[in-house]
Amino acid sequence: MSPAKVAVITRTKNRPLLLRRCIESVLNQTFQDWFHVIVNDGGDPATVEGVVSAYATRYRDRVRIIHNETSVGMQNASNQAIRATESEYIGIHDDDDTWHGMFLEECVGYLDAAGRDSRDQGVAAQSFWIMEEMDSTGNIIEISRQDYMPFESVNLFQAAAKNPFPPIAFLYRRQVHEKIGYFDQAFNELGDHDFNLRFLTHYDIGTIRKRLAGYHWRHHASGSSYGNTVTDGVASHRKMSVRMQNHYLRQDMANNRMGVGFLMNIASTMETQAEWLQGLHRKSDNAANAMSGVIRKMRYYERILDTLITPWKGQTLPRRIYDHVSDLFAKPPDALPDPAQKKSRASAAQLEASLKKANVISLDVFDTALLRLVRKPTDVFLYMQYDVRRLLNRPGLGFVETRTAAEEESRQEMRRVRGTSETTLDDIYAVLRKRLGCDEKTANQIKQWELAAERQLCFAHPHIARIVAEAGKDGRKIIFCSDMYLPLREINAL
Repeated sequence: MSPAKVAVITRTKNRPLLLRRCIESVLNQTFQDWFHVIVNDGGDPATVEGVVSAYATRYRDRVRIIHNETSVGMQNASNQAIRATESEYIGIHDDDDTWHGMFLEECVGYLDAAGRDSRDQGVAAQSFWIMEEMDSTGNIIEISRQDYMPFESVNLFQAAAKNPFPPIAFLYRRQVHEKIGYFDQAFNELGDHDFNLRFLTHYDIGTIRKRLAGYHWRHHASGSSYGNTVTDGVASHRKMSVRMQNHYLRQDMANNRMGVGFLMNIASTMETQAEWLQGLHRKSDNAANAMSGVIRKMRYYERILDTLITPWKGQTLPRRIYDHVSDLFAKPPDALPDPAQKKSRASAAQLEASLKKANVISLDVFDTALLRLVRKPTDVFLYMQYDVRRLLNRPGLGFVETRTAAEEESRQEMRRVRGTSETTLDDIYAVLRKRLGCDEKTANQIKQWELAAERQLCFAHPHIARIVAEAGKDGRKIIFCSDMYLPLREINAL
């Protein structure tokens, strides 16, 4: 028969119950232009042949079995099957995972629409994380399911920290192998992570927000053929992860560059620190509030992440990192070098002397009477981004950009309707609610978090506070002005 549109690759070994479920998953696809290659990697040939033969009528000659007398490893098995087929697209469907019936139709449709020359040479769908076990009679029993690491986009930096999606959720164009090679058995069970990293150094991966794949874990099958590589080999995973980090970092050092190895080591270190802080936060009720603040501030590192996901621009990467770190750990005013300290004090003294002569003092509220513990106003949104993502269950949401865009849209609407760009927080959140697709209660919760963030991050300018206090004693009039969108009661409280 002529080459199929999709080559479906399955790796199996002595797991007939799972293989049957896998075959049903493939056969039940609404998109039918596929060819299934099953690699029996060291298992009993008769068992695999017996399972597959029961589906001969439904397969209609769209299946091939490759028997390996001894196991060649997961990644080599994938490469065997890929080289044994001709197709435009490739999907890895391990025998213990499942597809929704629309998986191929949705993914093929996405890549067809993107085009052969698109930057998107692959697409990943959302997946369910399914816990299951085998009962005494060999039946598969589902224990629970939940969303598996939901994402809105796939970027290189996040992938450097951890694999962003399971193999079952991914479909890609065969032509990428010409550029990035094949799966590498040297990394065994983490070969798909390694492949995704190499993929992302050259191409982008599109996303589908629908849950179209099932990633199955069996915790109570350890040591048997029905265990899976994640739950059965935690120590091996950790060892292999370190091997990958060292491998790519050595490549970077040998080539005098900052590449994937650098990203992996930085990202994994930050991920470990964040997990440690979260774990400590959960265990300590007495330190809950303090740790919550630390975790929120850790989210400022997301600014670094956003910069590092596009690192392939010569020497700009080290410069950007330096700038970010300098901003994060800049010395406070009291620790400025002597010349700057003297200039700062002189300016403050001059301001105080001028204001003491005035009977009426008019002060802007923000950035004059009040300062914030952030570099710029929009960092207030970054401060609350983590909580918003958790509330909406959207880990990849760029809340800073979404909230900023909502404010600009609200101002444009005010110009059109009222002839002025002045807007209110309620007006902004009416727009934001539509952009986020959430209900009024949820939008109001986020608005309250923004007000709380302003209260937590704002503090009185010390020199202005002293001037105001002295002016009040002298009976002079003080006027506070603001064009801020916050409600008057909030500004008064601040």
